[in-house]
Amino acid sequence: MRFLDALAARLARSDMLQALTLLLAVLLVVLAFSWPGGNALVNEAWFSLAPIRHALLALAAAAFGASLAPATAGAGVAWRHEARVTLAALLVWALVTLPFEVIAHAASYPAVSLAWGLLTAPLTVVAYYGLGALLARGARALRAAWALPLLVPGSLVLLAWVDLQLGATLLNPWTAPLDPSPAYLAVMGGGAILTAMGLTLERRPRRAEPA
Repeated sequence: MRFLDALAARLARSDMLQALTLLLAVLLVVLAFSWPGGNALVNEAWFSLAPIRHALLALAAAAFGASLAPATAGAGVAWRHEARVTLAALLVWALVTLPFEVIAHAASYPAVSLAWGLLTAPLTVVAYYGLGALLARGARALRAAWALPLLVPGSLVLLAWVDLQLGATLLNPWTAPLDPSPAYLAVMGGGAILTAMGLTLERRPRRAEPA
């Protein structure tokens, strides 16, 4: 119950509440503008909404991961708890925004199974959360934490560019929902595992060697 209480409190905090409200507003606008009107026989709303949903979830996860990365190499108990609660809150985001994709998918009848989005969205959130934390540690080590607002979205653009150069879907959350790729699933799954390990495994302090 303590974790659930902490999760509820984290979701109600102003930074996350405002960001979630903005995300829901964007998805609502996208769904409204991509929904056909009149006597249109084809509904392609899902092809617009799914990429935007996945990309924004990845961006939000990376941003929150970067904002919570510890300034020192050793993470304390309080930081780990805060990081876990924040990640759980972002997974709630994936759940809260899911109805938008379900509605668009049901209306568009795409060849891609809805199960693909159900699987990749949470993995993408966890993996990009870890990426954000990694970027923050690197930036702080180089005394360039001021550049994080540029590094976080820039990293997503770079990963999308890498995918385009390779001609495959490995890292790009924008194209992932439209192009089921076992390679993307493997990469995001591996990133999610590494992130989970970083939030659960504690580093033991080194013992002083006897003189």
